[in-house]
Amino acid sequence: MGESNLNLSNKTSLIAPRVISLGQIIVDLTMKVNSVPKPGEDIFASSCNMCAGASYNMLFAASQMGANAQWAGVLGEGYFANIISEALNEAHISHIGTKNSTLDSGFCVALTDASAERTFISTKGAETSGDEHAFDFVNPNPQDVVYLSGYTFVSPIKRALLRFMMRTSGSSGLGRPSGLGSSALESSFYCCKHRFTAFFDASPMVANIVDEDLKALIDYAPIWVCNAREAEILAKRLNAWNDDEYNEGVVEESIDCKSGICETNNQLTNHKIEHLQRALQAPLVVHTGSDGAWVCDVGKEAEHIKGFQVKAVDTNGAGDAHTGVLAACIGYKMTLKQAVLCANAAAALAVTKYGPATCPTKKEIEDFIKTNVY
Repeated sequence: MGESNLNLSNKTSLIAPRVISLGQIIVDLTMKVNSVPKPGEDIFASSCNMCAGASYNMLFAASQMGANAQWAGVLGEGYFANIISEALNEAHISHIGTKNSTLDSGFCVALTDASAERTFISTKGAETSGDEHAFDFVNPNPQDVVYLSGYTFVSPIKRALLRFMMRTSGSSGLGRPSGLGSSALESSFYCCKHRFTAFFDASPMVANIVDEDLKALIDYAPIWVCNAREAEILAKRLNAWNDDEYNEGVVEESIDCKSGICETNNQLTNHKIEHLQRALQAPLVVHTGSDGAWVCDVGKEAEHIKGFQVKAVDTNGAGDAHTGVLAACIGYKMTLKQAVLCANAAAALAVTKYGPATCPTKKEIEDFIKTNVY
């Protein structure tokens, strides 16, 4: 590929973008183990750490790129909420959301085994609370990038996200999602169009999004970001890979989706990505771990952007680094292809360090791309 000498300074807007997350932030209790314990087994971790995670990792990555990172989610009050507040302050991430003084923020136990695979057990806290007005104060400018998460659709705060989507979509086409009555939105909410860039991080929860909400998301037309497993879930739900013409004469692909790393048949995957993009009717990015990522913009053919080969020690947070850098690069007015190249480099560097928030800086990404044969 001919962009190995990418200079971010020459290919980006001089104006630092604003990246706003409507996702959740919880605390990650990360442990390094040789293997995940079997039922009834008791093992010792070789190391452990406690830090802010989930949407924080994506915002940290955007901040590392020089973006103005803001979190619009609900912050609790208590031990875990204090950890989150300190992390936000240290990373220069602004909390512009509401607070819930009756609940602490949630946490997640993340186990990283000897193969760098991750296993999670999560709780729900204040970040999942909030009524339908929780995001009413979020009014993005046209140059902003807004991050939406599939996890929001499995918690009560989904009503606030659906209200935000309807308010910012204008009167053209967004179907009424579940959980909002006919009087939920005032007619004045339909006065503007969706003019900013929206990212939807599908997450594993895409399997649990109800049909009405999935239709609302498709009508909203964000940039869809997912891994190979999540892409397959979406394709099955939308019947995107189930036509006779597609199946005829095509060799099946071999996918090992641990940590999002997939070995794929390029011709087959190209076809699949294009079919899924047409079903979503919006730009699509499918990241596949060390293999890189697939990109398919509206009206264009799918293209594979190769990844960078590194020795991974911890894949925790790699996907968040990829998404955060992708969001920031789009905010800097890069093309989707250029943004994915930078995101691939960021994810590669992130997995060479322990911890969930290990995204490199903008300069480190640029230097890495320049010095690696691509």
